[in-house]
Amino acid sequence: MDMNGLCLIVGWPDSFKTFSKIMKKNDIKIADIKYLIVSHFHMDHAGLAQLLRNYGITLLLHEVQNGAVQTLNNFFIKKPNKLYVPIINDNNNAISSFDSVNILKGLGIDGRIVPTPGHSPDSISLIINNECAFIGDLPTLEIAYGLNDPKTLRSWNDLLSFNIKTVYPAHSNTFMVNK
Repeated sequence: MDMNGLCLIVGWPDSFKTFSKIMKKNDIKIADIKYLIVSHFHMDHAGLAQLLRNYGITLLLHEVQNGAVQTLNNFFIKKPNKLYVPIINDNNNAISSFDSVNILKGLGIDGRIVPTPGHSPDSISLIINNECAFIGDLPTLEIAYGLNDPKTLRSWNDLLSFNIKTVYPAHSNTFMVNK
């Protein structure tokens, strides 16, 4: 997904052709993308991160994600994938949730990036206009209650404090929040 120069889709290491087709279909050029946000550093969410950085795109790395970059690189050292480009671990642009507000505002987006651990310690969510949230692989609230997982429940409490109405998960359908 691209919003005013912000990219949220960075899938598997072998998904660049699909990524390019989606971009072309939506009349978006890679040069139009200024920033990349990764919901968490698992291979299906960050596999193209360095490849896109090589096109000049800036990776916005939330401060809770610093160690996760090396963890992903280490995974691919143990299980090599010829299409994976290791992410250069130069602390990228490690930002806080507070910093994210101003960076997004500079793109004309009323939003913020917040930590939402539960799926993984480095999971973050993007909140837009205090109305919707892109949550990556954060378990739904119903699953969180069933799991009785304090981290996931805390993440949902944080998200709901922004009065979000629509949720965009990575691997399932968009849903509305019933308060």
